[in-house]
Amino acid sequence: MNSVHKQGQTRTQTGLNSVHKQGIAYNLICIVRNKVYIRIVMEDKMLNNLPTARFSNELATKGRVNFTNAREWVIFLFLVAQLDPKNQGELTDAIVSVQDLEKLLKTSGKKWGGLYAELKECAERMGGVTCKFDTDVEIDGKILPKVRPIFSEIDPFKTSDGTVFIRYCFNERMTPLLLGFKKNFMGIKPPVGINSGHAIRFLILAKAERDRKRKYEKVTRLYYGINELKGLLSIAGKYKEFDNFRRRVLEPIVEGVNKSGIVDIVNYEKHRTGRKVTHIAFYIQDAVNYKPIPTVEQAALDMPLDDEPSMAQVETLSFAKYKAYMFLVDREVKPGIAFRKI
Repeated sequence: MNSVHKQGQTRTQTGLNSVHKQGIAYNLICIVRNKVYIRIVMEDKMLNNLPTARFSNELATKGRVNFTNAREWVIFLFLVAQLDPKNQGELTDAIVSVQDLEKLLKTSGKKWGGLYAELKECAERMGGVTCKFDTDVEIDGKILPKVRPIFSEIDPFKTSDGTVFIRYCFNERMTPLLLGFKKNFMGIKPPVGINSGHAIRFLILAKAERDRKRKYEKVTRLYYGINELKGLLSIAGKYKEFDNFRRRVLEPIVEGVNKSGIVDIVNYEKHRTGRKVTHIAFYIQDAVNYKPIPTVEQAALDMPLDDEPSMAQVETLSFAKYKAYMFLVDREVKPGIAFRKI
């Protein structure tokens, strides 16, 4: 085993045999007091097929998360995708190398300000990000929100071979939003190539609503008051002139969402109270080539017993089930049977 030293602490690295899934090599690292972390090693091809992040519909449709740009959203979704919501009892921290973070940061298409500047700014911003929810408590006629920090710590460290990693420690109060749910959750792959953080936030919201209503309608109508929508985008009080809001927020949302390949905004309507635009109705449908992410149970039922599962079916497996699947296949169990057994 290799040890990693930091400020007098010893970090013991284990799990040297990597497990590969969706272009990622996972190593388990045991760090201080036998706590298990996930070390993520990206392969070059994985940016075209990032793993799926899954979290509660409550977070998707009601949470006001104040990430400021697309890069922060992509990193957050990438980190959440490493969790196993069906089988993990508690949140694990994720460790990512600086080289791999650089690959993710450069996917947004924004101007690159240099690795140090980008990592420093990103860490400082993400370290202060919160998730807010409305409560039934009112003070002076205004709702007092519940506030949860997403991360308890973002911690860079260097291994004995000089490799720099960043450890993202999820706040344990985020557990019910990221783990343990059996229904009322959504899945989405980190949408690389979208420049607008507002577009990614709206895409999450739109996909959660589309997943819920897909079996009943081909086009889903989403109707929001301007202030309600601004709250969900964490820009309450900004862009008071509608033309400015349209140019800086609505148009980038439509462009980014329609670029995602997940859902399309086919139209949006402005609704007025008097002369003032107070509400917006969005009309969304599945993108032309989009295939909804199946559950593990659906994927197994759709596959003949002796057939080898497709990549799409394997991607439905949690990390723990993927390891179990590979364990059986390595022992010459037919892939189709192994897939159903786990």
